[in-house]
Amino acid sequence: MKIFFLLLCLTLPVMVDAQTRMQERLGPPVATVYRPRPEILVTLSNDRNGGACKVVVRLEQSPLLRGKLAFESADPVVKIVDDLIPASERGKVLKSGFFDVGHPLETERTRSTGSYYFYENVRISYSVYENYIESATIRWNDNVCNDEVLEVEKTQSTTAPSHQ
Repeated sequence: MKIFFLLLCLTLPVMVDAQTRMQERLGPPVATVYRPRPEILVTLSNDRNGGACKVVVRLEQSPLLRGKLAFESADPVVKIVDDLIPASERGKVLKSGFFDVGHPLETERTRSTGSYYFYENVRISYSVYENYIESATIRWNDNVCNDEVLEVEKTQSTTAPSHQ
C-alpha cells in the first residue's frame, strides 16, 4: 500500500506538469471527450467563455456493437441525448425534417441519412447508418463554438476589402 501511495505521489505532479505544458503550447482545450458507456463517446465543445456550445454523441464502430444494438429496446444514442438535454429544456419544435446526402460516386460509407430538429433552445441532428442511429449532434442556439468563431474570423479576414 505504501508503494502505491509513493508511486501516486511521484507520478501525479508529472501528469499535471505535462497537461500544463500542453496548454502553454497549444492553448486551452476547446473540447472534452467522455465515455458514458463502453461503446459511446461524447464530445463536448466549448465556446470562448467555456460554456457548452455543441455535443456530439457517437457510437464506436464494431461488428459486435451492431449485433448488440439489435437486442436493445431503445437506441443508446437517443438515451444519452435525452439525458443531456431533456425535452423540457429544448423548447418548442420550430422545424424538423430528414436528410439524405450522398456522393456522386457513392459508396456505402459516403452516404449520410438522418433527421434534424430545430427547437427554441437547441438544434439536434441524428445520423443513421444500417438502421441504427450512429451519432447525434446537439447545438445550443445562443452559443457559438470556438472552431466556428475561428472559421468565421478566417473567412472575414480573407474576404475583407483592402483599404490601401
